[in-house]
Amino acid sequence: MIDGMVFGDNPRQGYFKGSSFLHPDLAFQLDFPSGWKTANQPSSVVGLSEKQDAQVQLSLAGQQAPGEALRAFLGQQGVTAGQTSQSAINGNTAARGSFTAQNQDGTQLAGQVAYLSYGGTTYQLLALTAAANYRAYTGTFDQFIGSFRRLTDPAALNIKPNRILIAKVTQPTTLAEFNKKYPSVISIEQLALINGMTDGGDELEPGDLVKRVVTQ
Repeated sequence: MIDGMVFGDNPRQGYFKGSSFLHPDLAFQLDFPSGWKTANQPSSVVGLSEKQDAQVQLSLAGQQAPGEALRAFLGQQGVTAGQTSQSAINGNTAARGSFTAQNQDGTQLAGQVAYLSYGGTTYQLLALTAAANYRAYTGTFDQFIGSFRRLTDPAALNIKPNRILIAKVTQPTTLAEFNKKYPSVISIEQLALINGMTDGGDELEPGDLVKRVVTQ
């Protein structure tokens, strides 16, 4: 049942290369601020500043036109719109604006939001911090929003996930010897772990089924 199953994160669904987020299946990339903590979550991709006082986020915004999505966001209760524009971002139709809002604890927030149409989908790019810190992060927010672009690197577009393959042992051997003959892309310690073994010295008998991890 697990033969061919993806092992670990599937890079086809987006992965980080340094501070850049690349999404092969959707063919776009986006640069997050250098040194920020990042995470590719099921519903969004987020970045948190080193001081944990600012955040940027990429998420899906459905099929709504960028201008309409921006008006809906800025029209929310408690949100005060600032300057807006409808300039394209790297050739993609977009609408963006600055805003202020109040957090549940009463903290005054300030940020930028952009909606961008790409590949038939609208994306939201959101950047937020406390109002007192907004001026210090304006350039960082601008760079983040302006970095959304088409992914063209063939190596990134064609990247493949690691997968589990099941192999049958044909003669007595150890896990380490088996791994030399049929190498996996994970360490021998990890290989022993996923096979319920202690280490590479564990014995294998003919007919045993062994999990391998390879890139196909």
